Amino acid sequence: MGIAHRRGRRGTGFVLFGLLVPVLIFSLWVGMVVAAEKTSGQTESGVRVFVTIPPQRYFVERIGGDRVVCSVLVEPGQSPETFEPSPQRLVELSRAEVFFRIGIGFEASWLERVRAVHPGLRIVDTREGVRLLEMGHEGHGTGQADPHIWLDPARVRVQAQNIERGLAAADPAGAALYSANLSRFLDDLAEVDAQIRAKIQAAGGRKFLVWHPAWGYFAEAYGLEQVAVEEEGKEPNAKSLASLLDRTRREGFRMIFVSEETRSRAVESFAKAAGLSLVRLDPLSMNYLDNLRFMADRIAEGLR
Repeated sequence: MGIAHRRGRRGTGFVLFGLLVPVLIFSLWVGMVVAAEKTSGQTESGVRVFVTIPPQRYFVERIGGDRVVCSVLVEPGQSPETFEPSPQRLVELSRAEVFFRIGIGFEASWLERVRAVHPGLRIVDTREGVRLLEMGHEGHGTGQADPHIWLDPARVRVQAQNIERGLAAADPAGAALYSANLSRFLDDLAEVDAQIRAKIQAAGGRKFLVWHPAWGYFAEAYGLEQVAVEEEGKEPNAKSLASLLDRTRREGFRMIFVSEETRSRAVESFAKAAGLSLVRLDPLSMNYLDNLRFMADRIAEGLR
């Protein structure tokens, strides 16, 4: 019993050691990089900010102007669903003053590592005050919150206000500038929202076909319904595909919308079998307002 007990305690020790090693290595690396920068005198002027995706950078730079230096974790061409920050990216994040999170899955686990070595990092959840939807389509939720809140201008208003407050808290001297920039951004957002609403109403239809159900907030904002091929993040089985093919023909869908970062032969095969035009959209584009108008134009074309 004594030997077995000692072995059990030793095994637990090995597990704890294995969990601590990555954190210790990461902490050491961060310390070396920061020390090297101090020695070389490398500095950046402005509030150092990190965001998760490019549209957030657009929001931050519209509100922060020249007083912020903003970096993005998920860069163009990368998928948030499969993204893992590189060690160098985490080192860069460890030097930030503010991180604006948006609720994409990987944030929580990686932020814990960063917080361990950078407890002074100010983390602002831009979802605060935003009513979240479940990830899914046509009323079939998965139980997980849908992170694509930037695809609804009304929810972006709330995010922008959270960003303005976060920047003002980190940099009180810039509060007046942030408030004025926020007001101008909200005016532009309202104008684009009105333009999209008019286009969607003129199109007349309600349903649009997508591969991945990322458009729930956009659909709710404009009284639409997204019909998704993917189910709970997985490609459908043969039976589901047959049913969807029959439905696309029966309901007269002409297009299927796919996120730019989605690269799958199954998408092209499905579109070809159903006789659909495959339209790629980029919901992660940095040029947020122009891109939102462009995506709305394409979706309006695809409405029944």
